[in-house]
Amino acid sequence: MRAGNGSAIAAGDIKWRAPALPLSLTRTALQETYLATLATWNLHESVAPAQRRLAAALQGIQLATALVLAPILYLIGTRLPVHAGWENGPVEMAQNFLLLCAALGSMGMALLRRRHAQRHVWWAAALLWLLLLGRELSWGVVLAAPLSFDAVSGPFYSSRALVYRPLVPYVAGLTLAMAALCLAWAQPRQLLRYAWHRRALLPWGMMLACLLYGLAATYAEGAQHDASGWLRNGQVVEEIFETGAYYFLARAQLWTFLRWFRPAAPQKNE
Repeated sequence: MRAGNGSAIAAGDIKWRAPALPLSLTRTALQETYLATLATWNLHESVAPAQRRLAAALQGIQLATALVLAPILYLIGTRLPVHAGWENGPVEMAQNFLLLCAALGSMGMALLRRRHAQRHVWWAAALLWLLLLGRELSWGVVLAAPLSFDAVSGPFYSSRALVYRPLVPYVAGLTLAMAALCLAWAQPRQLLRYAWHRRALLPWGMMLACLLYGLAATYAEGAQHDASGWLRNGQVVEEIFETGAYYFLARAQLWTFLRWFRPAAPQKNE
């Protein structure tokens, strides 16, 4: 092959090269990717002393309120009619409504933070709330007719009567796996570092209230089988404290969304 000036050019000398992208364009693309992921967890934002004091005071008030309400709820539970704590009773229905609202609220949180890496945290929370709702509904068996009825404990349901009962463990396991995958997508190392950096805003009061109410519900459930029968309306008391535990857990999540994990700056477009 000859060039236009008549000089010979070897075939091996002809090589194709991809056009180089402008350096500024490459940097812009990388910056956009970085801002859409890692940079969303602002590890350099500090919590102001006023915020620390306010958060500590509010969490202390929440815990004190829970402790004051506990004996009041106990007295209410022992004096309510026994059917209040039955399956599909008013307390159970309120509990299911709370779980459904928490799941839908978590989805809303994920949509509101859709341009932030923490959106995956709220999708995981939504899956876990739905799993709890399924458990409380006995995976749907309470929507059918009861197998038996007792004047004290009320209607009796068994998930073993469900045709799809063998699939329930697999669906629950898949839901947990999806929640774990969402947390993995949320960059857990960055998340934990961010949470620790802003630990002054941790909803410790609500979390302790959730734990105490959960322990009270567990204790009331065990006391129902006590031969002495010292706990009156044990099933109602159990359901009331279990609902309270879910309530404080949902409040802790809302606090986390609004304060603990609140982004410091407006989100960048992805």
